[in-house]
Amino acid sequence: MKRILLHSAIAIIALLTLSACLDDDNPNKDDEITSLTNQEIELRNQMLNGNWEGKAYYFNVDTQKYDSTTVVWRGDVSLLTTTIDYFPVRILSNYLEGNAKEILKEADNQKIVFDYKSFTSDLRIYNERQYLRYDFVPQNSSLTFRVGGEEVIVRFTNEIINSEGTYKPIAVFYKSQMTANILIKSIEMKGQTIEVNKVIAISGRKIKS
Repeated sequence: MKRILLHSAIAIIALLTLSACLDDDNPNKDDEITSLTNQEIELRNQMLNGNWEGKAYYFNVDTQKYDSTTVVWRGDVSLLTTTIDYFPVRILSNYLEGNAKEILKEADNQKIVFDYKSFTSDLRIYNERQYLRYDFVPQNSSLTFRVGGEEVIVRFTNEIINSEGTYKPIAVFYKSQMTANILIKSIEMKGQTIEVNKVIAISGRKIKS
C-alpha cells in the first residue's frame, strides 16, 4: 500500500489528512478514478485565485514540536501561479546545525513562485467530497539568495519518502481552506551541501476583499 500524503503530521491541519491509500490487491469502489471535464478543471483552478493568509508549518528542533509563522500568498488563475512574496526562509535554519544554522537565521524573506494546475483525474470519493487536488510545483528547482555576503541555495524536490509515506508537491482546496506542500531537498552554503528532505506546509484561507 502506497500512501501519497499532503503534509507532515501537523495536528492543527489534521482535517486535511484525507490521503490516497491505494491497494491494487484489494480494490475498493472508493479507489475508482474519475476523469474531470475541461470545465471542471477550469472551475477548480479558479478556486485558488485571489489573496490568501495563513501559516507556514515546520518542525522546531529546539522545542521538538511543530511551530508556525504567518505567511501570505496570492493566486493568479490567468497565469496559473501562486506567489509568496515574503517566504520566511529563516525557518529552514531549524534543520541546520552550527555556523550554517546561524547564517540562515539572519536571512531576509524571499519570493517563491509556484505553478499550479488541477489534477485532470482523481479518486471518485475525493471528487464527491469536493476535496480538490492540484500539482503545486516551484517554477525554479532552486532558490538563490545572499545572507551577509554568503550565497545560499535552497533546492526543491518532487518527492520525499520517509516512514510516514511518500510526499508530493501538491495543494488541496477543501472546505474553503487551501493547504500545500513545499518539499525542501537540500541547502547549499559555504561550499557544502546539507541534505534536508523536509516538508514545509502552508495552510490558510482567502482574504476577503
